Amino acid sequence: MTKRLLFAIALVMTLTTTTAFTPQWQFLDDLRYKKDGDPNHVLDAYLPAGNGPFPVVIVIHGQRIGDEDGVDGLARAFANQGYVGVSVDYRDWGHPVWPAQLDDLHAAIDWIRGHTTLLKAKPSRMGMLGVSMGGFPAAMLATSGRRYRPDVVATWSGKMDLTTWSQMNGLILGKAAAKDEKVLVANSPTLRVPTHGAPPWFIANSRCEWVPLSQPRGMAAALATARIPYQLKVVQKCLHGGAYWYLVIDDMMAFFHRWL
Repeated sequence: MTKRLLFAIALVMTLTTTTAFTPQWQFLDDLRYKKDGDPNHVLDAYLPAGNGPFPVVIVIHGQRIGDEDGVDGLARAFANQGYVGVSVDYRDWGHPVWPAQLDDLHAAIDWIRGHTTLLKAKPSRMGMLGVSMGGFPAAMLATSGRRYRPDVVATWSGKMDLTTWSQMNGLILGKAAAKDEKVLVANSPTLRVPTHGAPPWFIANSRCEWVPLSQPRGMAAALATARIPYQLKVVQKCLHGGAYWYLVIDDMMAFFHRWL
């Protein structure tokens, strides 16, 4: 059994014990949000007990977790707190390049809005969590037009500024586009805040990890300048993304309860 699978299993099992009441939900597995035969175009949904409608929280996985199953534990944790928790898969980074992944997430959001009865969902209230590489598309959606912008967003170890940290730029954009300064600026969430705005934002990052602390701090500064509510949680252990979930999830849930 791989370390990735072990982490996913541990996350799913452990997160069920962090909620405020006894877990009760309905699980809908591998729902196809695009009927094009692509195995990545699926999502899992956890529906809270009761009639609803409930606000929706979309969880976007990162590169190494692989697919939506790797963050099902987080979607389940949101369901335990009275949200429709949705974990979304999308096409892998670099196969094809951005913005294919953004197009997939647009399609997933459109599908959710078209299936409110099935999901017991209130799509007018939508939150989003992006983990690791999933933080980048979550941040781009949060700094986009109103149609796909969440009402509150959280990013854990997300890439916020492509102009100041080039790691993975080639994988995301393709080698040629990654050398184009205009493309980098246009696809840097931190630099988009002054023009496009953003919703309330929960930002988490470790003080010593793969993503440099300058990335979340730069976003926090941009949000502060724009007078957008935010919370920056700096984890004091050298962990990345989902690995520090147990150190940030309570603060994040409180933030979502306030703004969603």
